[in-house]
Amino acid sequence: MSVSNDYLLHAANITANYLDNNQDGNWDDDRVTNHLSNVGASLFILKNEDESYMMDLLSRLPSNVATKFADDSSSQALYESEMVLCDSSHSTFSSCFNQNDKRDPSYEEILHLITHVGYAQVHPSTFSEDENYNSLSGSGVGRANDLARDDVAKNLTSANQCVTDTVTTPFGNFVEYDCNWDYSAHPNAWYTYTDPTCDYSCMVTEYTYWTINAALGMLEHLDGNTSYSEEYKCLTRNAFTSGGICANDIGLEAIYGTGAKINASNELEAPNNTFHVPTQIPFGNYSPNGSKMDWSISYVTN
Repeated sequence: MSVSNDYLLHAANITANYLDNNQDGNWDDDRVTNHLSNVGASLFILKNEDESYMMDLLSRLPSNVATKFADDSSSQALYESEMVLCDSSHSTFSSCFNQNDKRDPSYEEILHLITHVGYAQVHPSTFSEDENYNSLSGSGVGRANDLARDDVAKNLTSANQCVTDTVTTPFGNFVEYDCNWDYSAHPNAWYTYTDPTCDYSCMVTEYTYWTINAALGMLEHLDGNTSYSEEYKCLTRNAFTSGGICANDIGLEAIYGTGAKINASNELEAPNNTFHVPTQIPFGNYSPNGSKMDWSISYVTN
């Protein structure tokens, strides 16, 4: 039971469009892409989350690959059963994703891999996800995450809210988190993720995704769907403008640099985008300098 090539190519195009967002044929931030390559950052695309299927698949992979899958420090999982392919009749992201219950997690999980494994390691003063970074004061994105959770006092940390357990698998021992994220004492939060398996670092990863995709206009169609707005209230670009529910959010400037904002035309302005964070939706075929990328696919196992 293998993943269709169409889904592999879909993920490859999104990844390349994130990393070479202007499609000029050069990686936007060489340090990030080089680091991703050096640590073997890997996206694992599986058919579904069925445990027996995954264990069978892992048992047939080379041990070093199976171990990397189990260790999320440099890998990310994605499932074909959840991915959404837009047919050729959709020339834009908004034409395909125009219902508030339609979402493709590919855009989220791939960005998690890029920011968690890449940006957070290469540019830690801005993107570090470590709650102890810079003597607890945090990175730029870390501080933005704290403000969005109405927690500038930094009570919502792994040290305060999580317990850990070491899980033994055939591929190594790994730490699992059980966190109690209670926002009842944080009434002004606009980011209120509660997944108990998500520690503080994971919370920052998720916040970074929400902020970037909101800035790109990729969440507009989800507005009104409480499944998403209960977790993150800044689903529209308008939410970041004066009077908007997220007008006080500092994530745009933390990520995109000083002066970053949503302007009067409801578009992202990022005049000081030092780290070349994507400013365009990574939709469609990756076509550097106008030439569609001809991807090749090789197989480790069937």
